[in-house]
Amino acid sequence: MEQIYNKDLIFRKARKGDIPNIVKMLADDELGSKREDYKVPLPAELL
Repeated sequence: MEQIYNKDLIFRKARKGDIPNIVKMLADDELGSKREDYKVPLPAELL
């Protein structure tokens, strides 16, 4: 898998295991909290 380095950041494609953290990050935003519903466990349609 190709990785792109930019100083201290490493960019890679998201993996299935990253989805809960991505949804949590989106839901933590004022706009995102109106459209994302972060629950544990995540609804199956998000996985």
